[in-house]
Amino acid sequence: MLTLAVITTLFVAHASCLAQAKKLPLFMPHVHLDDQNSYLCKTLKLTPRKTLYVTGFEPDATANLHHMVVVGCSKPQKTLTHWVCGRTTSEFDSKETNANPCTEVPTIIYAWTPNAEPLKLPKNVGFQIGKGTRIHYLVLQIHYSETNKNDTSGLNVVYTERPRNKLAGVLLLASEGTIPPRTVTRMEILCQIKENKTIHPFAYRVHTHHLGKDVSGYVIRRDDSGTDRWTLLGRQDPRTPQAFRPVLDENSIRYKDRLAARCTMDSTNKTDSTIVGPDHENEMCNFYLMYYVERTKPLDVKFCISRGPPHFYWRNKLNHLNNIPDEVASIGD
Repeated sequence: MLTLAVITTLFVAHASCLAQAKKLPLFMPHVHLDDQNSYLCKTLKLTPRKTLYVTGFEPDATANLHHMVVVGCSKPQKTLTHWVCGRTTSEFDSKETNANPCTEVPTIIYAWTPNAEPLKLPKNVGFQIGKGTRIHYLVLQIHYSETNKNDTSGLNVVYTERPRNKLAGVLLLASEGTIPPRTVTRMEILCQIKENKTIHPFAYRVHTHHLGKDVSGYVIRRDDSGTDRWTLLGRQDPRTPQAFRPVLDENSIRYKDRLAARCTMDSTNKTDSTIVGPDHENEMCNFYLMYYVERTKPLDVKFCISRGPPHFYWRNKLNHLNNIPDEVASIGD
């Protein structure tokens, strides 16, 4: 006869098994490519009856890729097995037709470049998707680096059905603009937290193409004397694997705090200008900040985009910044 203690133990063990992490496979279905700058998307429809919490990502590239991005959509542009996503001006967003995988502003979930490690979110942190959210689909977008005849690249999205106490989000800081030839150019981004929410940063990721030599991201807090206090969130040489890494400062970021990023671009060996764009000969300047919130939803704002050079710099008078860390914000400048 089973005792109450044994029954309780069996119930707890069963509940634990049910709550164990599971995986959603999101892989290209043996696609064929004729364009080395191809952007392809694949859609995964989520069950409408369950709320899921994404806790990690396990990439597996079987071809030569430039990057992979996973976004959440209420409705994708297409629900085909896979489709050409068009040309983009950031890693996944553009004004051009079909370049945005979603019919609305996408929710960034994950981004990856070759040799980056899998990502596991901190304890009790997860991206909330499915029932009760605006994310009814996941879309994988891959930017390829060469032609391919039978690609199955993609990733496993690790999830649990056990609710998380902390909901994850991603804010992307990105620059537009033009990099002149034979120069070292600073591409700078600035935005302010305008929602009355407190976010807790825990990871960052940088992304540039070939001209990038350093990317740094900051939170700016103004003290009672009116002095801006710049705190480094993360910096990386983008020529190393562009993985999500732990932030250097986990202090909370609050309403009216500002976020800033700088990409140092070296075009001293080029004879023509370089514009921001999707192809390998173009450039990008991106700083991803991954964070979580408690007892609220992640930020409604998903992007912070600046005009970039020659129009936008931190020192523009309208930005009203002071105490700018010019010397330390660019290594090797």
